[in-house]
Amino acid sequence: MQVASSIRAVVPSQHHADSVLLYLANHGQYVKSIDIAGTSDGCEPTVTFHELPYSLQGLTSLVAKGLRLQLQPGDGHQGVLGLGAAPKQLQVDGCMLLDGVEALTAALSLLPGLQHLSIVDNSNSDSVVHSWRLDVPSGDLQQLTYLELTWCNLEVPDSLQHLQAMTGLQDLRLGIVSGYIESLSSYCVKASMLLGLKHLTRLQLFHMLGRAMLMEPGALAGHTQLQHLMIRGCSYFQEGEAEAEELLSHLQKMQHLTHLDLGSYNASHQEPSVPTAAYSAVTASSKLQHLDISCCMLPPGAWQHMFPAGRHLPHLQALVVNEVRHPSGAAVAPEVSRLVSCCPGLQTLLMDYMQYSSELLAPLTGLSSLHELSLRSACVSTEGMEVVSQLTGLRRLTLYGCSHAVGLMLSLTHLQQLTYLELREPNLTTVVLQNQVSSTGVGHMCR
Repeated sequence: MQVASSIRAVVPSQHHADSVLLYLANHGQYVKSIDIAGTSDGCEPTVTFHELPYSLQGLTSLVAKGLRLQLQPGDGHQGVLGLGAAPKQLQVDGCMLLDGVEALTAALSLLPGLQHLSIVDNSNSDSVVHSWRLDVPSGDLQQLTYLELTWCNLEVPDSLQHLQAMTGLQDLRLGIVSGYIESLSSYCVKASMLLGLKHLTRLQLFHMLGRAMLMEPGALAGHTQLQHLMIRGCSYFQEGEAEAEELLSHLQKMQHLTHLDLGSYNASHQEPSVPTAAYSAVTASSKLQHLDISCCMLPPGAWQHMFPAGRHLPHLQALVVNEVRHPSGAAVAPEVSRLVSCCPGLQTLLMDYMQYSSELLAPLTGLSSLHELSLRSACVSTEGMEVVSQLTGLRRLTLYGCSHAVGLMLSLTHLQQLTYLELREPNLTTVVLQNQVSSTGVGHMCR
């Protein structure tokens, strides 16, 4: 009998969980990796694991999703992290921690070889994100190369001070929930928190529940080796001209970026005070593959500095500029002619709730690799939309306020490669046609 070294199981009931435990008890000495996912009854997990077999001494990776977990020894059980093994990768995702988040903190101090730690949305009794403090002694987590804390409600603003000593981190992802924090100044990603993290290649900072999170512009200083940067939902252009220019100056030095996400959840109402030329830093890396600046407030003229004549972004495949605003209202969309010359390999272009014109959109035909397009006019206008029917390589298309234009809709019959078509109308139900589009043909649905 061949025994698997990697176990991945979905356990819909306690009976199935017991079967998994029986298998592990008999063959655990051969198992190196475990990935167990449970099911939920409404919001709460229904499957419980109080412990794992002691035979799992060689376990290197443990992933638990949607389970009721006992982590530490107690009540006659050893706990899933009290089995004597020391996995290098630990992921606890959407689990109910029966002995509380304190047990998780205690367990981390017993895993000195831990390299990959992911904590996502863990509650103690009622599936509400529980306040947690990362107060593990820094010396116990020096080997970490990956740390993810998502949907974690930090107990106090300085909960992340221990990050300073995790000098081996290469990938840091923080998705913070702090709805009870009274003021924005109560929580801030400070430069001192990231100062010692010299090996970071991926940094994600984002706030949940639509609230903003402050970030000191200096937090990015020296991180020129970053390849993936997300600071979504953070307030980074709102503290004054000097701070915003400082952040952009750090971006200018990040020549290895392949993924940049500066998007927000709601466009700021504050007029930008940064000189338009400074926005050239957003596209300073010629290695960019993905760029998202949704819901940002930009000054008029910023596009010509982001996509200037002579700049080449040959690897850029996705550009997302939904709901970008100028101080006067919805922004004019980027000149497509600039995009054609600057990033001819674009495959995804999302420009929702912006201002368009026929002249501006006509060059879309020059993007021969374009597969996904979203155009939702800020003023419910069909101006310029006629070019869409010429983009025969499209596979996904979203249009807003255009279904009443019969000529335009009939022209979509030329898009024979579409697999997804979404039509939105103001104050009306969205019409989504997915998967069936390519087989039935758009023409049949427009008649």
